[in-house]
Amino acid sequence: MRPRFLHRLLPFLLLVCIPASALAKSSPEAERWLDKMLRVYEGGPFRTAYTMDMQVDQMGMQLDMHMDGQLTARDQRTMRNEITITMSGAPQMPEGMQMAMLQVSDGQTSWMQMSMNGMPMQVMKMDLDQMQALAADALADMGLAANAALQMQDPVSQLQTMTQFLDFEVAGENDGKVTLHARPNDQFSTVIDSLATEQGDSTVSAASKGIFELIGDLEMVLDEKTGFPVSMTTGGEPPIMRVDFSSFERLDAEALDSSLFVFTVPEGASVMDVGEMLKTQKSGN
Repeated sequence: MRPRFLHRLLPFLLLVCIPASALAKSSPEAERWLDKMLRVYEGGPFRTAYTMDMQVDQMGMQLDMHMDGQLTARDQRTMRNEITITMSGAPQMPEGMQMAMLQVSDGQTSWMQMSMNGMPMQVMKMDLDQMQALAADALADMGLAANAALQMQDPVSQLQTMTQFLDFEVAGENDGKVTLHARPNDQFSTVIDSLATEQGDSTVSAASKGIFELIGDLEMVLDEKTGFPVSMTTGGEPPIMRVDFSSFERLDAEALDSSLFVFTVPEGASVMDVGEMLKTQKSGN
């Protein structure tokens, strides 16, 4: 059974670290393709549909999570991400759990709206500059810098962040697609060791060896023409996580509906200001 620690660590790596500006040990050919992927936002607005399947070890139960999403991005600070999540495998929820999420970033604030199985709707918001500052503070002791375009629900940026912790090689080019294979690098170990020191938890260091094995061969497939991701799998067979991008469409910037990036709080919904909550916690500590 896969350790729960892995599933706490993966979101950390995916969401709060930097995109690679220097890919220390990746091959020159792999660097060229990764650089093309990193520049996808420079080509203007786009829309992509994607799915993600992930196995989650929660309180000793093996849960299967499936996500369907559609991302419309004007840039890395202005986007709309519509997501539905289905989770199954919990004995107390034989019919599974369904969640709908809407994330809207308007260039200044990131909004997240969530509804689940008939429960009251929840809305969270956070200032994007504050999000960046908090990430930078959290990572400073590890010698890392935060992603200047940090987006918590942007799967493209999430894939970009992974290049900081992985060494890539080109495994092949076929049918208009480029396949990259990767293994965790020394920076990955540095983050784990920093977490272990900060938490004073020897199990973190012990688990790190298992994580290297569990992540194993990460495979990322890119479209040869656009450099956009086609798929990503990690964690062996069956994989811990698989992401598939089923479409990629460039959009006309002038014709793009600006209302897509405006969030209106639904009537009766409560709003949690995550930034203020974190500032309060920080001052209290």
